[in-house]
Amino acid sequence: MARWGKISLTIVGFMACILLIIVIGAYNYNIIEEEYDKLTITKMDKTAAIITEKSQIESIIDRINDSPRKFMRRTGFTYDYLPYGFLIFENKKEKVEHVFYIFKGNTVIGYWDIDTRFEFAKDLE
Repeated sequence: MARWGKISLTIVGFMACILLIIVIGAYNYNIIEEEYDKLTITKMDKTAAIITEKSQIESIIDRINDSPRKFMRRTGFTYDYLPYGFLIFENKKEKVEHVFYIFKGNTVIGYWDIDTRFEFAKDLE
């Protein structure tokens, strides 16, 4: 019986390591990987800024990818009572919209609430 105990303990340890690797990967992967030529920032339904300089767009993407994030289990936009805007990334192949909170500056992408605290959000108030 001691042999089966060691085998089951090894299996449980292996599964725990795999789960830990998956969780760490989920919280550290790049959410936005594409390169974009244009970024339009809107406040509600009004265009606030259009950025075409690649270095500025890459800086914003890096901030989104490197900022702390929380996984939201709920489906859909759960903070619809807050004023929000859109970050609209465009290139020749696609146009992608992501929500950000005007007052907090955080970004919502899929199920992730990303603590970006963008400064331009304060300028939009």
